[in-house]
Amino acid sequence: MNLRVRLFIIFTFITAFLAGLPAITLTQAGPRLYLDPATATVASGSTINFELKIDTADQEAAAADAKISFPPATIGIVNVVTGEFFPKLSKVINSTTGLIDIHSYFDSADPVSKSGAGTVAIITIKGTAAGTAALTLSCTSNSTIDSNIADPQGQDIINCTQSSGAEITVKPSTQGGGSILTPTPTPSTLPKAGITTPTIGLLAIGTAILMIGSAIFVAAAKLEIPR
Repeated sequence: MNLRVRLFIIFTFITAFLAGLPAITLTQAGPRLYLDPATATVASGSTINFELKIDTADQEAAAADAKISFPPATIGIVNVVTGEFFPKLSKVINSTTGLIDIHSYFDSADPVSKSGAGTVAIITIKGTAAGTAALTLSCTSNSTIDSNIADPQGQDIINCTQSSGAEITVKPSTQGGGSILTPTPTPSTLPKAGITTPTIGLLAIGTAILMIGSAIFVAAAKLEIPR
């Protein structure tokens, strides 16, 4: 087998390897609301705090609404207080239907809007019966009757696919020994694109190998090397 044939085989192998790499998909982050921690365990009769957080993804936000449903047979809402992102907060807690309605905003003495990430509200929850309870953030794109992030023009800019609620497991009090047993924090920020550093490095290395292999193959093709 002469050198040109060997180089062609190597070149083909490298090309096939690079073609088999996963496709790179760009996922632009958008303004979102989410509960933190994402999951937690609490003993029945004990309380735990969940933070309703906002990340505006560098856009300006003038207000935020959150509608969160919960199973009232498993958990109860002790209180909802304002966070540091917006200075004003109003809330309605319906313990019968299991619904928290939160509205956070600026008043006339405050700035019209702001960007960044922070806490909108702190929700204190009490475990009342053993079981699993979902804290569901109701969100529909372009809808103004559920969870929203409003820009200074009043447009809803929330990204519902990146907004999320939480799940809480209530253990019998004899298995407790503390209010929070296994909290799992929610990532505070999302990348602006879905390309990670290892993927970029692998792609760069593969491209370099492909270019070098092509150059060698072209050079070898100009030579007549006997068997």
